[in-house]
Amino acid sequence: MRLLSLVILTCLSCVTAGYALDIRGPYLTGLESGEATIVVHTDEDVEAVIEYEDRKNKNLSQKKASPAGGRHIFNIEGLTPGTEYTYRILFKDNTGNFVDQSKQTNTFSTPPQNLDEFSFIAYGDSRDSSKKPKRHELIASQFLKYKPLFIISTGDILLGGKSATASAFNDDWTLNFFRPLRNVINSVPYLVSAGNHELDSPEAEQGFRQVFPTLKESFNYSFRYGRTSFIVLNTPNRMKEFQSQKQWFIKELEKAGNADWRVVFLHVSPFTNGKYLKNSWTLDGREDFLKTCVENKVDLVFSGHDHSYQRFHPLRFSDNDSHAVLFVVTGLAGTNAYKAEPGEFTAQAVNNTDHFCVVNVTHDRLSLKAYNNNNQLIDEAMLSKGEINLGKVWQSVTMESSRGQ
Repeated sequence: MRLLSLVILTCLSCVTAGYALDIRGPYLTGLESGEATIVVHTDEDVEAVIEYEDRKNKNLSQKKASPAGGRHIFNIEGLTPGTEYTYRILFKDNTGNFVDQSKQTNTFSTPPQNLDEFSFIAYGDSRDSSKKPKRHELIASQFLKYKPLFIISTGDILLGGKSATASAFNDDWTLNFFRPLRNVINSVPYLVSAGNHELDSPEAEQGFRQVFPTLKESFNYSFRYGRTSFIVLNTPNRMKEFQSQKQWFIKELEKAGNADWRVVFLHVSPFTNGKYLKNSWTLDGREDFLKTCVENKVDLVFSGHDHSYQRFHPLRFSDNDSHAVLFVVTGLAGTNAYKAEPGEFTAQAVNNTDHFCVVNVTHDRLSLKAYNNNNQLIDEAMLSKGEINLGKVWQSVTMESSRGQ
């Protein structure tokens, strides 16, 4: 699995010896069994040092320095698989000393080399326009109970628009990302599929790149944990955007080789019975996406954008297909709700309910459970290697009838 990043930002002001420094952190955006990349942002150009150590073997404490700047990227290698580490960031103050201004010690655990079972969390559309947003924070307060290996957003973390800036320190990032997630992302990697609100202006895109500095230019990427392959597509506005990524997508699926499971994340939902049911954003290109997923044995697709929870019956492209794909819309964790009407392809639809999905992965089973913001179960499903569910053929029913009668 290629190296992702662990990014450190925090929502607080630190004062030491008359020296005030505004920091964002900490948060992780990726972690491997032997590597991590840690980044910290400050409102002034300063030198920084990271100290980290095996929590059980404190005599193995190590340091790594970063030159003066407003963003420090620490590439750490040689970590021990299956080990809990503590870390802290020290900044050079105006007296020339390196000081832990936040007084905060953080932890992360590297995954073991032989990863037989793990869980991850998927959710999305957590942006909140209220002056004191609380809904995202309530959702996030449930995450650590499930000990996820990573957390991924299906996009629209931010309000964007007029509130967008190129800075990670603006109110949008503070209120909708750093503050509600501050007690989670300091220990669990946080990944994202870019939404339209993250990329709706040059300033918004620049800010997005500031906060997620290791994302490549195209915003699509892949990674692997254990025997599960994950692919994140860049479809912030419409399904038609898949076409420019199609060949890359197929090659990444081919690279998955002997993976037990293939899981995909994107923002715009290819299948929905919500607000965008008949919108060109959804319609243009989704059949080709379904066909490509079926032919390349994708198992599960998470999307957002349409503000509700929806799970569809596994879908095939044609009667001749021997593989079906499970599509899940997870698009409400703070923003305004849309209504989804159950249709012929719908297995479950839940409206007006902030939620998140927990997926437990083993060699032969993929278990999905969706919870509301009070940690109550609202839906569950399972994919099993021993019980193949061929579900329904999408082409056999027209779009006009997909809402049902």
